[in-house]
Amino acid sequence: MKIGLTKLNSVLYKNKSSIADKQSVDTPLINLDVSDQAIQNYKEADPYPHVFIENFVNDTNMLDQIIEEYKNYGCWGYDPKSTNYQVKKFFSPWCDANINDIPPTTKRLMNYFNSRPVLDKLEKLTGISGLIADPHFVGGGMHRIDRGGRLSVHSDFNKHPNNPWYRRINLLLYLNKNWQDSWGGNLQLWNKDITAAVKSSSPLYNRAVIFNTTPTAYHGHPHELNCPNGVSRNSIAIYYFSMDRPDHEKDNTTSATWKNIPQ
Repeated sequence: MKIGLTKLNSVLYKNKSSIADKQSVDTPLINLDVSDQAIQNYKEADPYPHVFIENFVNDTNMLDQIIEEYKNYGCWGYDPKSTNYQVKKFFSPWCDANINDIPPTTKRLMNYFNSRPVLDKLEKLTGISGLIADPHFVGGGMHRIDRGGRLSVHSDFNKHPNNPWYRRINLLLYLNKNWQDSWGGNLQLWNKDITAAVKSSSPLYNRAVIFNTTPTAYHGHPHELNCPNGVSRNSIAIYYFSMDRPDHEKDNTTSATWKNIPQ
């Protein structure tokens, strides 16, 4: 297992043609409703703008291939500075060179999530214009949490560590077939006072969540996973940025802000 973090190069995302961009508009790869009602529901969601989506990826054969790639993947890293908060959590890529280790089908889906058609839909859903995809997937990409692990409640870094971008949206896709409620691992969305988890959702296979990231968009799964040995909570995490954001949402944090929750 590879460990540690390496500072990533600063490269602006360019909207070049790719296999992902050529996905047929008649058979879209993802199920993302951007109707007027969906936009309103997203905007008005509590405790902050978000949506949970079932059956997010229409090509389940692709998802099954990705699940197999996760099982056989060995190039994971972790953040040694936050192991008290990200317990038994591993991710990839953890440096520029590690991007080349990401398996082909997983990389294809990650690149599709970064493509112009997806950015256009996300801009319409969220009302945030000028979204930028990160070609280096800093902090995102493949995520894995093992038995006994947890992700403490936190708000995400506000500024990209290598580019003058503000983080605006998270897209998380879960890859866990036959996940049992008794195993825990629910994603919790907390109110800004950290007094209550307003939403809680199990990390079920092909369930996605999209939400705005701000200094008070607190989330996590703060309780230890109780899954069997050999079973992990797997997901793909994609983060989107913009060159500017409302002044009241700005700060200069380049790492997560961790919070204690009521016992």
